[in-house]
Amino acid sequence: MIHFVMEPSPIISSHLQPLVRHLAGRGIPHDTVQMDDLLRQGEVFAGDTYVSCNLFFDDWLDDRRSRIFQVQLQHNLTGIKGSPLGQSRADLTVLAGEQVRDVQCIDPADDRWVIAGYPKWDIIRAARGSRDACRAAIADELGLDPAFPWVVFYPTGKNRDYAPVASRAMDLRARALEGMGPCEFVFVNHAENEARYVDWLGKMGRDEGGIHTVDGKDSLKHLRACDLFVTDIASTVVTAISFGVPVLFTRVRPPFGWKRLIETIQVGPFIEDVRDVGDYVRGHSTPPGQRDLFERCIAFDDDRNCERITDLILERSGVSTG
Repeated sequence: MIHFVMEPSPIISSHLQPLVRHLAGRGIPHDTVQMDDLLRQGEVFAGDTYVSCNLFFDDWLDDRRSRIFQVQLQHNLTGIKGSPLGQSRADLTVLAGEQVRDVQCIDPADDRWVIAGYPKWDIIRAARGSRDACRAAIADELGLDPAFPWVVFYPTGKNRDYAPVASRAMDLRARALEGMGPCEFVFVNHAENEARYVDWLGKMGRDEGGIHTVDGKDSLKHLRACDLFVTDIASTVVTAISFGVPVLFTRVRPPFGWKRLIETIQVGPFIEDVRDVGDYVRGHSTPPGQRDLFERCIAFDDDRNCERITDLILERSGVSTG
């Protein structure tokens, strides 16, 4: 039996859902279990396979690890945020590409770490051709004007590590208005952003218009429909590059040790340094550094990531599909 360990964060757990659906489609025995329930039970089923995408489960297992087959999945494409996969003690850790292996100094000769894909990529790749439909649906849902450019800002760091996200959002909106004229500004709320900042932005939107707040779990469709994507070090930058969406970075205050890693992915202009945001968007072509980042993060740009990962888990764990 394969058990998928779901986190309280819907954004983290969303990285497992495509694989859960794939196993269901193939009739492979599996279930989902909440991490909180595991903590209460304090036990695992001996001989079974457990799949997670957060090292909190890896730490919790402790001496239980020897009784199961453990699979760790990557959830941050850049390898900078999220779980330090180089510290994984799982029997199998599945990587999406060379980027995470290199920045986390994982030994390529160690076969416990395997580049086999990224479950969500099957969904992301399928969304490439749906921009017009996404834009029409979002315009109807949020009341965005389709005649104006749409700017999506998705900050993902904890507030203690970053400049306050609300004031940063208003600064970025001002830069966009200056260069692009009237535009719709969409703030994507990551799970770690404090509610009071989002509430404040929502009030600004009601007072001024043209400001919208949305939940991070729906970020794919907003990213697909936008004319400019602004972010810090999120995995979504890789998705934006694959869509051909213009990307601008915003500066962060990185925790100790992140600075060198951040420099490996911020392979494009900072919005604070762009003289005219409108000119950047109108004349956009994907910079070579961003194309290289995409290729390093995504080893398999196809729709068989879930299939490939599932086959690998079955092969390594010996799980019966009957």
